This record gives sequence, structure tokens and C-alpha cells, in this order.
Amino acid sequence: LCAISLIVFNLKTKILRMPSFSNKVLSQAAALDTSLLPPLALGQIVAYLRKSGFEIYQDDLNIKIHNDNYYAKAKENEIDTSIFFNEERISKYISGAKDRDLDLIMEDVEKKSSFSGFDVILVSFPIIFDNSSGFLFALALCRFLKIKYNPLIVAGGGNQSIELLNQR
Repeated sequence: LCAISLIVFNLKTKILRMPSFSNKVLSQAAALDTSLLPPLALGQIVAYLRKSGFEIYQDDLNIKIHNDNYYAKAKENEIDTSIFFNEERISKYISGAKDRDLDLIMEDVEKKSSFSGFDVILVSFPIIFDNSSGFLFALALCRFLKIKYNPLIVAGGGNQSIELLNQR
């Protein structure tokens, strides 16, 4: 039913891979490894939906943020990911609290991927291994996009768990 609605109402859709962050103390935080490869399933989903008549676009914030944070020569392209390790601050933000610094970071993220004009945003959460920063980033971005553009946001991903939240 949802798929039929997307086609019938010609809803412009974007599927977005969210980033995953490592603590700066991890020695391989900047390393190019297989964690930066986009999951094959996203490409398969996009190909299937396009073949079925959907107007869907795919983007990968994981590789864009990683590349700009570790390899770009222009420092203004970097995203301060350290803020997403502050669970309390992000929790307040996604609950509705105003946070100008987070809004500015989200505006910088928006420069990496266009969100204007999309009716539906499909968010692929990162798999949570050692911390919840990627999950918190995704929730903060969803809040920002909902306020700015009001798309339908559908979020999910493999092996999702909130068990890492509030672990102190």
C-alpha cells in the first residue's frame, strides 16, 4: 500500500545512508576500510524501486562526512562530530530544545546532500557497534529536516538497538 501511494502520488523520495562515528582515540578512525563501502542492500532497493517506477535518489552521508573530515583541504567542509557523543545534549535537541550550534552543524550537513523538494526521506541508520553517536546524529538530522522541510521520514536499518543509549 505504501509503495503504491509513492507511485500514485508521485512522491519524490531520497534514501540516505547515515554516518557512523568512532571516538578520536581509536587509531583507525580515519582509515579507509570496508566500513565506508555503501551497503549493497541500499543499491538493490534503489534499483528495484526505480525499475518499479519510483522517483528515488540515493545518497551516502557516511562517505561524504568521512572524506571531508579526514581528507578535504578546506576545513570549513568538516563536520564537528564530537557533539554527537553528548547523548544528553542530542536527546534534548531531538525532544524539541533549541540548540543553535546543532542547527548550524545540520546546515553544514545539508550542504553535503540536498533535501529540498523531497516528499519522503528514507533513513538508513548505521549499525551501532561501540557507541551511539551515529544513531544520535541520524535522530538530530531527522528533527532538523522535519522542521525545515516537513517530509515523511521513515527510518530503519539492520541490527538496530538502543541498548548503547544511556549506558554510563
